[in-house]
Amino acid sequence: MSRRTVHNATITLKLPFDMDTSAKVAALRAAGIPVDAEGNEL
Repeated sequence: MSRRTVHNATITLKLPFDMDTSAKVAALRAAGIPVDAEGNEL
């Protein structure tokens, strides 16, 4: 039986301070980070 490999990674996104929530959610999703409608990680 083969062993399952798990990788963890940390990324840093620099987003403008004055971005609205929907733009932040879109940016996070475009980066491949699953978030809910308020930007909370799932």
